[in-house]
Amino acid sequence: MRPVALIAMAAGLAAAQTTPGKFVSSAFGDRTKLYESEQDSRVKFTLENSMPSPIVHYAIETWITGPRGPVCACSIAADSSIESKGAIPKECTIPTDSETGKAVPHSSRIVGLRLANGWTWHPGATYRVHKN
Repeated sequence: MRPVALIAMAAGLAAAQTTPGKFVSSAFGDRTKLYESEQDSRVKFTLENSMPSPIVHYAIETWITGPRGPVCACSIAADSSIESKGAIPKECTIPTDSETGKAVPHSSRIVGLRLANGWTWHPGATYRVHKN
């Protein structure tokens, strides 16, 4: 192979390895970002932290629309130190559509963070579906 082709191929591989997935949520403005990547019906997450203090606790939720409205399909909360970027060890399994065999549409977001310096973050408003 030509040296130019090898360099282009290596750059493409490096870019693919550093892409954490699709951006889905943020906290502390845009200083902490949540990315997700999906394979079959499994969703994996990566947190990217540009705050001056490491993340020591995080909480993430994934919601789907069920037959009777929004349903929390997955909730992940853990104590873990994330300095700048970290893959979340747990993953979510999303139900599949019986007709297409693909994962149903979903929405993931950060619902809580705590930093080593004591700062905490929660979304401004939380809505729950109540059955009357």
